[in-house]
Amino acid sequence: AILSDLRLNDGVQLALKGQIHKSILSQDNQAFNVVIQAIRDENESIVGALAILTDITESEKLEQLRRDYVANVLPHRPPDTL
Repeated sequence: AILSDLRLNDGVQLALKGQIHKSILSQDNQAFNVVIQAIRDENESIVGALAILTDITESEKLEQLRRDYVANVLPHRPPDTL
């Protein structure tokens, strides 16, 4: 599963050092935008990490359709139809 991806653990470790981790993880025909950052207390000490995973599967599929269309259809259209 996506939650067992080692890159998530690496991102949490970076967040616990004060860095923000951003990536896109893809697995089993699903894609997730990942942002992980530190949680700080009132003294600005790092007390944990927050990971937000947003399912971007559908938008990635639509983007791939657009790229395929541009690559395969547009080059074969007569110039006066663009």
